[in-house]
Amino acid sequence: MSFIENITAKLGLDLGLAPLPYRAIIFGELGVYIENVKSIKSFSPLEVSILLKKGELVIKGENLSIKNYTGFDLYVLGKVKEFFYK
Repeated sequence: MSFIENITAKLGLDLGLAPLPYRAIIFGELGVYIENVKSIKSFSPLEVSILLKKGELVIKGENLSIKNYTGFDLYVLGKVKEFFYK
């Protein structure tokens, strides 16, 4: 069971009814955890572009670095100012 699945189970949410292109948790100014990652398209300390199973997610911020990438989920450290799905 993934990190997100553990959280949603504890909250009593059923996300199986509404498939999502991605799931993200922002940890204040520490970083962001993203699930359903296919690959990393580009990376810089100011922007990370991620290819998802469906679509693309762009994260903009300061001092961004990739902490952990497993081929399915990704943790980006740094001050996240915005992110958007396209």
